[in-house]
Amino acid sequence: MAMLEPTLYSVAVGFLVLVGYLVRYYHFNTPTFKSTPTLFSWLGEIWGKEQDKTLGDTPVQPLDDGSDLFSSCSRDWWEDDGLFQLEKRAIFSQSWLYVTHVCRFQKPGDYRTFEIAGFSIIVIQGKDHRLRAFQNVCRHRAYQVTKKECGSSTVLGCRYHGWSYDTKGMLVKAPEFENVPGFDKSKNALWEVKTEVINSLVFINFDARGEVASVGFGNSSKLFKTPKTKDMRCAVDWKVECQMNWKLAAGSFSSDSSSHRSMGTTMFSLLPARFSTSQKCESIGNSAVIRQLSSGDFLTLRFLPKSPRMTTVECCVYTKRSENRAAELLTVKKEVQAEIEQMEKKQRRLLNVSKLSIIDESPAKQDELRQILKMHAENEAKSGMDIHPAAQKHDFTEEGRADDDFCRELDDLSNDKNTVCSASAKGLLDW
Repeated sequence: MAMLEPTLYSVAVGFLVLVGYLVRYYHFNTPTFKSTPTLFSWLGEIWGKEQDKTLGDTPVQPLDDGSDLFSSCSRDWWEDDGLFQLEKRAIFSQSWLYVTHVCRFQKPGDYRTFEIAGFSIIVIQGKDHRLRAFQNVCRHRAYQVTKKECGSSTVLGCRYHGWSYDTKGMLVKAPEFENVPGFDKSKNALWEVKTEVINSLVFINFDARGEVASVGFGNSSKLFKTPKTKDMRCAVDWKVECQMNWKLAAGSFSSDSSSHRSMGTTMFSLLPARFSTSQKCESIGNSAVIRQLSSGDFLTLRFLPKSPRMTTVECCVYTKRSENRAAELLTVKKEVQAEIEQMEKKQRRLLNVSKLSIIDESPAKQDELRQILKMHAENEAKSGMDIHPAAQKHDFTEEGRADDDFCRELDDLSNDKNTVCSASAKGLLDW
């Protein structure tokens, strides 16, 4: 026994040193090696393969060829274009969507544009320091007011015919229309999009049918809570184009365990979840999540559908710290990329297996989305037509309609003549 004591002591010390290194390497994100040590990579690779088997080969109820369109055990749930169009009308057109953080706007005129499921919007800070959102559509000929992702200007000018708007969306300049009888600038303001700010997080709602309930996110009776994110700044942001359905991402990324499970390519997967760089994770709306990292920073992920099989994931890390932490932020980006790769693998299994056999890891989220879609589909069936909550009504006077028809004729592609209303009119209005 006396001979064993030094050995056991040495083993214990070695184990503590190993744990200490791992905590330093991952928990504090200050790597001391340019790459993961070979031993850890080998063990992590073996562990990751076992995880893939667990995720992909666990048999459950097989796919019924006659399954419901709204069933997450049906391929239609993940790839049907008709369902995707319904999602635009039922979810993205009338629910609160997280878009950004107030720290991205420092002074009046600062603006950012966002593309969400085919909708383009501008969020801009007014001279009263209030954030407002508008559809990024000129009221004259429906051209985009700005194509920049961000900028700063207290006047936004459309490059097509020169119509210009202030930070409240009001039309301030309309060349060739200033002296038209009956033309009313106040009736040609940008279409405003409902906006709310909660704990410095900015949400928008495209529903144009009047008053809507404040940010509450579905039928849940639980009060919406977000971490305190005031006085933060953007440390890094990036986008990832993914081959997966947005609903899969929204459900899987909102799970606290997803970030730990996706780290199967490193020794990190063998440790308890408390050593993860991701701690708290919470859904903010139907298509975004926010995570509190162990560093105290916050990571937001927005899932923006481009098609039933393609999604853009917009990622942003917000921090209160000012020091340069490039290595730490790189680790976060690698973690997110690993999660995305896991989700893309799962998407391929969902679409390629003849008889679906996969565990639904986010039944609550999918059920929530399913109920929203079913309710909207039922309302459309009753009305006998598609319901577009975000659709705006044009308010024309008789004179305004005549002017609009006149410009349509002048802009006819078959007309080779340069006209005042043409965007190519010698570039006079194109700046």
